[in-house]
Amino acid sequence: MDELLGIGPLITLACLSSLVVLAAPGGTAAVTAAIAAALAQLYLLIWAGKTVAALAGWLLQTRVGVTLAASYLADLLRSRERLVVFGVTRVRRLVSRVRADLDELTDEDRAQIRQAVQVVRRTRQVGSLGLPRVRQPLPDLRRTRSPDMSKGPFNLT
Repeated sequence: MDELLGIGPLITLACLSSLVVLAAPGGTAAVTAAIAAALAQLYLLIWAGKTVAALAGWLLQTRVGVTLAASYLADLLRSRERLVVFGVTRVRRLVSRVRADLDELTDEDRAQIRQAVQVVRRTRQVGSLGLPRVRQPLPDLRRTRSPDMSKGPFNLT
């Protein structure tokens, strides 16, 4: 029953409710059949999810399953590393092209670029991009420990 309380089944039920909306012009019988079909599909999807989770858990208890999971994870990490290297290489290439093309600009174009950079930097310093800010830590209001434990764990004097 716990599997019905997640966000996934709620979203799935909302999507399946479109069957009922589409069946509404067909009358009461069509709406009843659509409700039954939506509930049956929801049950089937939850059952399939539980079955896959159980199979994955069982598979990870075997040597073959752990080997498959490790090789899959290694492949994912290699792909991610290739993407990161590709991105860094592309950015470096773009920066070098911009630097090379800056030499060919007129003084007026360079001044406009400098002005645009200053505006962006000022905006970055003043404005917020909606990123969360880290608050200052709250002061520690706990009582200090007494070095002399014969008076008890806390120094109340």
